[in-house]
Amino acid sequence: MRTSTPDLLPLFRSEMQLRLLGLVLLQPERTWTLQELNRALTSPLSSVHRELARAERAGLIERDTSARPHRFRVAEDEPLVAPLAEVLRHTVGVEIALRAELDDRPEVLAAVIHGPWAAASRSPGSAIDVFVVGDVDLRDLRRRLRPVGEAAGRTIDIIVLAPDEFRRLARVRTSFTRRVLEEPTTALVGDLRGLVRKDGRASRATAAPQT
Repeated sequence: MRTSTPDLLPLFRSEMQLRLLGLVLLQPERTWTLQELNRALTSPLSSVHRELARAERAGLIERDTSARPHRFRVAEDEPLVAPLAEVLRHTVGVEIALRAELDDRPEVLAAVIHGPWAAASRSPGSAIDVFVVGDVDLRDLRRRLRPVGEAAGRTIDIIVLAPDEFRRLARVRTSFTRRVLEEPTTALVGDLRGLVRKDGRASRATAAPQT
């Protein structure tokens, strides 16, 4: 299957390769099975397997064949890992860091990155636009996410709506809710579209990270 070069970092072969390396290299404390990476990336299993094999041949990823199923982790002793991880940290690393902060808060029912960052049309000064649905204290959330933006050299702009308010605005199709529901977004927590379905309830629905 042919894949396009990612706008985010065009030196990589594909968006999936970029995100796979981000998941593995930026979380050295964990290991991954092929199936876990497949679910996180929502890409064909065969494509994920090929990219893992390429990264393993390049010495970036190690395979633990003593485990069943095999588990993969970053090859921390490889000299190229540290500079590559630094590049990834300023791009897909932002998404991983935001996801970690928001996933730890049960009151966050859904959250996405929207705007230029998600649409791969960012400029050097583009902010990272984050939309959150939940009963969340906006001031506290800004405080918690500020270090993520500082590490990436970006401003994080946050919009928070309570679940009932979000569903009401989605039903009347305001310009903002149309944008976040119809234009490209990067999922961080939950299922944003699921919250506006007729059977949507005020509980978190899981969704695999995707763009």
